[in-house]
Amino acid sequence: MNHTVQQLLLAALVVLPLLGSAAALLPAPPGLRGRGPDQAVLRHGVTVTGVVLAAAIALAAGFDHDHPARMQAQTDIGWIPALDIRIHLGVDGVSLPLLVLTALLTFLSALYAYFNRPSGPSPKAFVALLLLLESGTLASFAVLDLMLFFLAFEMVLIPMYFLINRWGSGERERAAWRFILYTLLGSVVMLLGLLLVGLGGGTFDMVALATTASDSTSGAGAPGSATPPS
Repeated sequence: MNHTVQQLLLAALVVLPLLGSAAALLPAPPGLRGRGPDQAVLRHGVTVTGVVLAAAIALAAGFDHDHPARMQAQTDIGWIPALDIRIHLGVDGVSLPLLVLTALLTFLSALYAYFNRPSGPSPKAFVALLLLLESGTLASFAVLDLMLFFLAFEMVLIPMYFLINRWGSGERERAAWRFILYTLLGSVVMLLGLLLVGLGGGTFDMVALATTASDSTSGAGAPGSATPPS
């Protein structure tokens, strides 16, 4: 598959659910309402997640499975040059199955919600939060910058809290608060660790950091790399 097509597919996986989340909150055009606006927004969720799943399958089909360790479909755009933070996306043999699985599970969730309407006055919020969750999860698996990874990870927490609190079962409010409390505490530790790695390595780019670590390990273990005794 053409490299540009792979780049577009990977970018679409992250951007389409985000745009779909915003669109879910808008009034449905009269011609698309069907039997009502609730049905229209639920159908919107199925459509967006279905397109994302198709893009994930196409990306997997065009992936070079003979070289799973090689980062593919990379997009690298400068964002904050002073901190060397970049919009860097890519996929390898580890992240690809996670992208496809996330797209599949979200599509099945949207499909289930279409046939089993979520409780509440309107499913708009449910669909918007579900798509926002999908975008953040897919971004977590696709980004190759430590700071972008942190932002994507935190982006997942917001819709997760409201989905658990509003549409969970049993002690959902208590579960939602525990979820947000534990994850936020973990996020603080993770942020400190990411800053330590990024500032210590001089970059937040995961590929560059991995290359540097690999070169250092190879140099330390190479024959003749040790200083001979005098």
